[in-house]
Amino acid sequence: MFVLAAVFIYLFFISISSLFGGFVALASTLILITMPKVFFHANLLSMDFAVMVFVFLTAMSFYYLLEKGGKKWILLFALSFSFLLINKIMGYAIILPLMLYGSYGLYGKAKISNEKLKEFKPLLLSLTLALVLLFILLFGNLAAFFYPFQSTQFQSGFGDDKVQHTVLLFGKELSSSSLVADIFYVPMHLFTSFNSLLVLMSLLGLILLIKNRKEHSAMPLLIVAFITLYLVFSFVMPKYDNERNFLLLFPLLAIFGGYGAKWIVDKIKSNYSKAIVITLIAILGFTTLYLAHPFYSSYFNAFVGGTGGVANNNIMTVTYWQPELVYTLDFLNSLPEGSSITVPGASEPYIWYQKIGKIRDDIVFQASPPDYLGLVLKQDLFLKFSPEPDRSQRPIDTPWEFYYKTPPQFIAYNVTTKDGVDLVKIYKVKGLFGP
Repeated sequence: MFVLAAVFIYLFFISISSLFGGFVALASTLILITMPKVFFHANLLSMDFAVMVFVFLTAMSFYYLLEKGGKKWILLFALSFSFLLINKIMGYAIILPLMLYGSYGLYGKAKISNEKLKEFKPLLLSLTLALVLLFILLFGNLAAFFYPFQSTQFQSGFGDDKVQHTVLLFGKELSSSSLVADIFYVPMHLFTSFNSLLVLMSLLGLILLIKNRKEHSAMPLLIVAFITLYLVFSFVMPKYDNERNFLLLFPLLAIFGGYGAKWIVDKIKSNYSKAIVITLIAILGFTTLYLAHPFYSSYFNAFVGGTGGVANNNIMTVTYWQPELVYTLDFLNSLPEGSSITVPGASEPYIWYQKIGKIRDDIVFQASPPDYLGLVLKQDLFLKFSPEPDRSQRPIDTPWEFYYKTPPQFIAYNVTTKDGVDLVKIYKVKGLFGP
């Protein structure tokens, strides 16, 4: 994953440099690599970072394919798009903005020649056939091609019969398909996940790109891609796991930030303006990473009062990936032989740690009643309901109340804390906690 991240950063820099110059590329790259959530996913062996990479490469190669034509760009687009298709379904969302931009390029003001169009025909035909075969393989029917997220035959659970997700927003348990979640979930996670001043710079850049959209042929692609994907992730795709499902929006925000930085440089009108702005971005970004260390996935900016503000007011779920659990392994391994522990919604990472030898084999998980109870500040799991919305079916009826209003007889023997927030608590409950 480190190799993929390094290659991506290099390609990101040279791509933006070729479009908007070295300064915008450097500013954009600094913003991107110092986003705590992106930094976290770059160090995590997950498909989501790979989707972000291949979506960016697909979009860039598609842009140059329209602009320059030629077999080289056809090959690069086909390769990046193919890797994207076999990676994860959320990457399919890029198809819509590319279709919109491609239609603009083929039939709008930026019409291309018939010679170039002839080069696309074999590519378009092969991609069409590949998509048809892919959807038959995944969904078992061509009807899913038109609305794959509602297919009841897809293994990942998208569709009308999927187990419903609950999300935490503004202290309330909401269905992930509710109107409030549709409107607020994506922006609340997107614009609170990196330094607030750099967020403002990114929003400034977006406004300027829209205003100056005719200055460069790549600007319409960036604008269409961001707006289209933002709407898809807000109103079509399932909403859960914080930023994971819309991670591919972050490179676009970084580009907007770099463009906003250029506008600031032009306004300063000093021989040292570029150095000043780049230094400021670097200080803000790397200071944010330093303060977020080691729990990058639990970072929230000043707009919501930091991680403490999010946790204390239950604005959103604090942690999804639970990297905090690794700091409790020594405690678990110090427990008496045969000890049992229940961790509502978070036992699977522990079981994986046990399989790879980092937790003793005699430790038992999900026992009832347990000797120990672990609670991770992943509040949506405190709320999440099973296919039957009967709350009595949960591993613990009231983990929410237990975490925030712990009865005095329960003592937290191990606590993992960051910025005054208890991310993980492990209680001894033997003899005090019923089945």
